[in-house]
Amino acid sequence: MPERIVPVAQEEAHVSKRYVESGVVRVQKSVHEHVEQIDEPLLHDEVDIEHVVINRVVEAPAPPREEGDVLIIPVYEEVVTVQRQWVLKEEIRLRRREVQTRHREQVTLRREQATIQRSSSHPEESKDGEDGSRNDGEHR
Repeated sequence: MPERIVPVAQEEAHVSKRYVESGVVRVQKSVHEHVEQIDEPLLHDEVDIEHVVINRVVEAPAPPREEGDVLIIPVYEEVVTVQRQWVLKEEIRLRRREVQTRHREQVTLRREQATIQRSSSHPEESKDGEDGSRNDGEHR
């Protein structure tokens, strides 16, 4: 029996890709305002001034000094007599004290909120539900 040759067929596959628009995503941002009452304590300093009459003769002027929380500033006057001498006329005593007051003001605060809408140009190909959740259990 003579040898027969049987032709064998071979198939080849060609794969290609193309981009297809499957939908559109639109993001909207909105700003919401609300009025809020602010009530915060504020601190400030006040100074009490006390004039103390001294009228005492001194040898020479002395610099300002502190006694506790009081700053004492000597005020001198040069008086002409047969001889010159320093007379301490008065001392100015400054006492600083902390005062607390309430500050009330209405301020406008803003917050932003983003809303995302997804629409598909091929609804039969979409795996998303109407609420934006995916049917395969995965959320976007």
